[in-house]
Amino acid sequence: MIKLSTSSGFPLFYQNLQGFKGKCVLSYEVLENNNCTDFFTYNAAEGYINIPSSIGNHSYTFENLTYQNVIFRISTSGSDITIDNISVKEVTQQAV
Repeated sequence: MIKLSTSSGFPLFYQNLQGFKGKCVLSYEVLENNNCTDFFTYNAAEGYINIPSSIGNHSYTFENLTYQNVIFRISTSGSDITIDNISVKEVTQQAV
């Protein structure tokens, strides 16, 4: 479980994706959201992307170009968000 907070000085979290390159699916669960309206993830192809911050399970598909980090960031002043069950899976084949 990870809590990001602009008021306590922890508005950013990242995890290295060594070994992943290509199409990936980032999944996460928002457990708690206290006034966070600006919740982002980052990838090298698209930069910072605003992603869902509502309570519940979410996923985001992206292209991992450079064995980069997965980054979560919030920027809403005075807010915090708690996320859990974070996973990144490489998409190895398309459904026919």
